[in-house]
Amino acid sequence: DFKDRVNNELIANLGNFVHRTLTFIKTKNDGVVPKPKKLETEDEALLQFITNQVDLVGETIDKFQMMNGLSRAMTLAQEGNKYFQGKEPWKNENDTTLYLCANLVRSLAIVFEPFLPQTSQKIWDMLALEGSVHEQKWDDAKKQEIQPGHKISEVQALFQKIEDDQIHDFAKKHLPTEKEEQENRQE
Repeated sequence: DFKDRVNNELIANLGNFVHRTLTFIKTKNDGVVPKPKKLETEDEALLQFITNQVDLVGETIDKFQMMNGLSRAMTLAQEGNKYFQGKEPWKNENDTTLYLCANLVRSLAIVFEPFLPQTSQKIWDMLALEGSVHEQKWDDAKKQEIQPGHKISEVQALFQKIEDDQIHDFAKKHLPTEKEEQENRQE
């Protein structure tokens, strides 16, 4: 379950969106966030989704419903992937797409900060933003604060894929054997 969560949710969802957005900006635009063109219907829909989802994540955190909040935060990353894929910036006009996606990556750094503080800071650093993600106000996640012309930093993978042998090695090193568990039950 842990391996699947890391590999199928964190890497395939959050990690994929952040990496593909920033790598595309780095390689196709020399690391510079482009100036958006006129927003289309799906662009406006993405902005509205971000605003609504940030509010929903915040409400769940306020109610200490952390798993629900994390799930809603993941939905924001999923929507980013869906938007990026649908806009096909590798073959269509991509300035607006990359601008909005860069700002969504910033929003994700803020929204994931309560759940993954180090990862959020890593995202913040790749975006080359001033200060710390830990100092940001929650509602700032709804804003498009990355301006056209902003240069991002070096891009790196957020997570490493977990393999079965890593789980086995960890269990062998840190978890009691079946024999040890039986002995503990008898005591």
